[in-house]
Amino acid sequence: MVVPMGKTTMPTSFGEPDIPLTEALLGLLRNGPRDVGWLAARARARLRDATIDEESVITAVHECTLLVGRPDGAVVRLLDLLEGQVLTHRVSEETAGRVDLWTGLALMPLTAWASVEPLRLASGGGVTAAEFGHQALVGPPGWLPQARPHQLLGIRVRDGRISVDVVDAVTSPQRDHQVRLALTSQYRNEAWWTGDELANRPAALNRAVGYALLQQPDLLGEPGTPLNELLYDALREDDRLNHFRNLRAWEAGDCVSFGVEGMPEALYMELNGRAEKYGMALDQFIILALGHLAWRTPFTDDLGPWESWDVQPEATSTAKLHALPTLDD
Repeated sequence: MVVPMGKTTMPTSFGEPDIPLTEALLGLLRNGPRDVGWLAARARARLRDATIDEESVITAVHECTLLVGRPDGAVVRLLDLLEGQVLTHRVSEETAGRVDLWTGLALMPLTAWASVEPLRLASGGGVTAAEFGHQALVGPPGWLPQARPHQLLGIRVRDGRISVDVVDAVTSPQRDHQVRLALTSQYRNEAWWTGDELANRPAALNRAVGYALLQQPDLLGEPGTPLNELLYDALREDDRLNHFRNLRAWEAGDCVSFGVEGMPEALYMELNGRAEKYGMALDQFIILALGHLAWRTPFTDDLGPWESWDVQPEATSTAKLHALPTLDD
């Protein structure tokens, strides 16, 4: 659900939040976690609304993923849980001289926060969500380091401020597995999950990050693989990005789909990395690789039309049969 809030939007909610109450709670939590009773009393006085009670606060926490309820009953801001953490983003274009960083699910917790109030920079100034609903962060001149396409930017939160650096995230499959397991164990555990799955994915990711950091406070303490690359099974962002390519493939006819179970994570990361390098969807790259293995050529058109492979009975001979491509070649 995207709810108007100030000059931008707040793409963080599962339901219809009480905007004044949510803003009040975020302000009351600037100095650290507070219990529900304390928050209800202060919000009731600040907004001069006698209907605000503990149940109202609990509902607001459930509906806005910038608010996270702790197991001990206190409420904390998502930004405070991100203290000391690093979120990484793989850039798709040169960043030199730019003030806008186009991003997506990899930085969704920060993008969501920037849609409510600026993220303060350690170097001075602030970063806000882009106008007109663009999936981008906008900051002052010089806030972005020079990075080439496919390089990683690491955004670290320290003392409530962010710093941005080019990072070389050399991570292990074991570390990636730990992060993936921590996030996916929390992902889609919401009792109010709706049928509009795609619209709720950013909010669900924010909630998963918040809960995972409650459980493992140092989970994202070091730069690693971007979240959108780690959570391939949960987010399925490629469904949207490659919708028209997939539609054309099906319209061509004679296409089948299948799943792969038990693929080693290291192999998946290798295939996915190569697909991104060549600007392809993962399934597109796998089809190309399998076609190359089966037919010894990356382009099936080189073999001519399928019908030309048919061998007429009268033309069959040992020599010609040996010339046909087989699985044993």
